[in-house]
Amino acid sequence: MSSPTLYDKFSQNYDLFISWESRLEDETPFFEEVFAENGVESVLDVGCGTGVHSIMFARWGLTVAGADVSQPMIDRAKRNADEARVKVRFVKANFEQLGNKFKKPFDAITCLGNSLPHVLTDRELTATMESFASVLRPGGVLVIHNLNYDRLAGLKQRFLNPKHAHRDGRDFIFLRFFDFPCRYNTDPLQLWTFNVVTLMREDKQWRLHMDATEHRPLRHRELREFVSAAGFGSVRAYGNYQQERFRKDSDLLLMVAKKKG
Repeated sequence: MSSPTLYDKFSQNYDLFISWESRLEDETPFFEEVFAENGVESVLDVGCGTGVHSIMFARWGLTVAGADVSQPMIDRAKRNADEARVKVRFVKANFEQLGNKFKKPFDAITCLGNSLPHVLTDRELTATMESFASVLRPGGVLVIHNLNYDRLAGLKQRFLNPKHAHRDGRDFIFLRFFDFPCRYNTDPLQLWTFNVVTLMREDKQWRLHMDATEHRPLRHRELREFVSAAGFGSVRAYGNYQQERFRKDSDLLLMVAKKKG
């Protein structure tokens, strides 16, 4: 799994980087429908970051837990939940440790925000899917949200949309881009490097900070195979939260599957 160092450092500014109001407005009808269809009363949000999705689910009256490998992200999530006055159990754990941290199975697992591409090897990805299955009840639902790496690879698209924010008299600009492997790289996994540049303007001066981590560019077919091999069925792939069928040029990859049994 890639290092959490980037997200440890980024935790203080992560909620500036996401346009949460518009994002949740877009995503809410989807989750309401999926949860209602599957009788969801409990949710485990893995790779929960600062806990915004976990908090939304808790506001709906669901029993919610969140897990993330970054302790600073977990600390921020706890503060966000306290401010929202909702109860969420947040735990520091990587994807493979879920069975050791949670003993009671959940009705749903969400893995959102392009978290899964931080799992780099076949062994780790297999173990991750098995870990998801181990804490999900039979018939429970798994929801994964990734970037559409089929499209990014096809277009050789390195740069994602920049983000701007303002807080406490400071301007922030966040730039995100990928470095692709050189053409002489013989590694069969062909990992990408994900870079985040933070520009902060204070006292009329701009300051720059940059961090990077590795990503595995998980394609649709590859992800479906790992999900199915871990004992999930009824696998559906969408290209957006309006549940349009996934295509190689879709904006994102949204995969929904049910645990067999």
